[in-house]
Amino acid sequence: MKLEDKLGLSACLIKPTQRMVKYKQFLDIMLAGTEDFEALEEVTDAQTLVTNILNTSNDLCHLQALQLPPDVSHEATGELLRQSDFHVSVNNKQKRVRRVFLFENLIVFSKEVTSSEDTELKYRSKHVVGLHEIGLTPYISEEPNKCHIWTQEMMLTMYSASPADAESWSKSISNILWGQLKQIKRDRTCLG
Repeated sequence: MKLEDKLGLSACLIKPTQRMVKYKQFLDIMLAGTEDFEALEEVTDAQTLVTNILNTSNDLCHLQALQLPPDVSHEATGELLRQSDFHVSVNNKQKRVRRVFLFENLIVFSKEVTSSEDTELKYRSKHVVGLHEIGLTPYISEEPNKCHIWTQEMMLTMYSASPADAESWSKSISNILWGQLKQIKRDRTCLG
């Protein structure tokens, strides 16, 4: 059997999510070479769409690998808002690399589980904290790469790769906490 396509067999067998990376690279090249304003807008929209698909696909791969404790259901977590690797210290002890998942209702600190016989990616939950239980000390100018999440029992310090990442995560958590506060005020107004 002979393929009359210029791509070749290996390119035809590539996974759709892997092909999306090639689409993004193609759009990046198009964007750099486009001078027409109308075309620029269309290419930018396509690039944004492909980037969002890639980010969502990445989030889903990591989410699928997360092993929550038996008493926590995926329904109770709410929607996954973001996930990333951080160095995390608990109560100012040794820093460890953790994959942190921020959901609407929970924040999960997990450890990648490696096994010589199993090549599948897995994360085991180390700390699962309801967002209604936490306080947040966001990034500060003296230490722009870290933020603190604290509960009555512990303090988790997240060290990010960049100040922008720490700021972005702090804002995401802060927005959730402000949303919870506004909801409590609305509920009290309705009852009062």
